[in-house]
Amino acid sequence: MALGCGKNDFRQILERFKVAVDELNGYIEVVARQLLVDMLSIFNPSGSSYQDLANGVDAWYKGLHEATRLHQFSGDESALMQQAIAQGTTQDRFFIALPNAMGLKSYLDWEIDRRGELAAKIRLAKVSIENWQPAPPATVTAKTIKLRNEEIRAFGELSKFVTELKRRYNLSSSKLIEMLSRIAGELSK
Repeated sequence: MALGCGKNDFRQILERFKVAVDELNGYIEVVARQLLVDMLSIFNPSGSSYQDLANGVDAWYKGLHEATRLHQFSGDESALMQQAIAQGTTQDRFFIALPNAMGLKSYLDWEIDRRGELAAKIRLAKVSIENWQPAPPATVTAKTIKLRNEEIRAFGELSKFVTELKRRYNLSSSKLIEMLSRIAGELSK
């Protein structure tokens, strides 16, 4: 051996290398288990397996008011709602698709641990969804109906007036607009 390494030294290096490779390969599994624990703490299912998490998310989604489930959310809330009803494995839905949709990439592509950031985004989206309230319907009174009917009548009268002006004076639409703009300018002085 030219470098001064014997066969035993080479075997030791190879063994250490194998241990490092095994640790790197196991890292993904460790992160997945840690993500599972994080997600379980957010959705509080009655167990600790991937299926329990799926059941917890399903129960959370079904517990939302129908108007909330039908609302078109955006951003992280939309991503969470979509994955709550998506088909696929729990890992695919919540460890790959959801982080991707929230701008954090799949956990498989993380160069640094982003579990805390993901958990915070999911908690915030979940609370935002749970607190969402539909806008109250507009109050309709006899007065608002009367005003709306007057607006419709006025628009109809204006439309008849504009049509008559165009016909009587043989005006193009652009000439009519120009003329009405001048009249409006004179009236506003």
